[in-house]
Amino acid sequence: MVVATLAAAGRALAGPADAPQTWGVTNPAYVSVSEWQFSPASSAIVYSDFGNPARRYSLTPYAYFLASPSLPPGALLQSLEFDFCNTQPDGGSSILLQLYSATAANFDFTLLTQITGAANQGCTSVFADLTGLNYTTDDAQHRLILETVFGPNGDSTTSFSGAVVGYKLQVSPAPASPQFADVPVSDPAFQYIEALAASGVSAGCGNGSFCPDAAVTRRQMAVFLAKALGLYYP
Repeated sequence: MVVATLAAAGRALAGPADAPQTWGVTNPAYVSVSEWQFSPASSAIVYSDFGNPARRYSLTPYAYFLASPSLPPGALLQSLEFDFCNTQPDGGSSILLQLYSATAANFDFTLLTQITGAANQGCTSVFADLTGLNYTTDDAQHRLILETVFGPNGDSTTSFSGAVVGYKLQVSPAPASPQFADVPVSDPAFQYIEALAASGVSAGCGNGSFCPDAAVTRRQMAVFLAKALGLYYP
């Protein structure tokens, strides 16, 4: 594989249709990337989609396909699932799924993990635990790239139906110094109050204070929730 070619192909990728709308930091959420969201790295690659659910295979040996999963900024990667079929006999070709972090400016690629769909596994799903990466998404400076790589066989004995990326949402780390006079860094809610202010959900109660112990009216609650959830109805 030539990294320069991979980078050039990555520039041409369009974003997937997934737009995660999951809230909370406790349970993992998931983004599915279907086979049709993977673009061939070259116009010379010949491939076919078949079956239900649809699977993709390459008629071009050593072909690879790229997709860019859309995760919320600040998400913490948890897992990667690869859904594939490999009916090659033992010792035959593998099919690979690789996850990269690419810089937004020049598309330098860093390999985060790889899943191998080995020969004679049939149709199955293989999972990779990504918690050890401690990788936080940053849509402004980096993007995630999924790459599916086929072997030399060039037939339907290796195919894939997609991938699933698991993640957890996080609350932004607290700044070094407080912006509200009545919420010092020692306050147990300091990180969360600063996150509310930084995201525009609440600007405090005025005069450089947050009034953390003041009662909240239903009017104020409506403002907080609507801003935090981005509620919009046309």
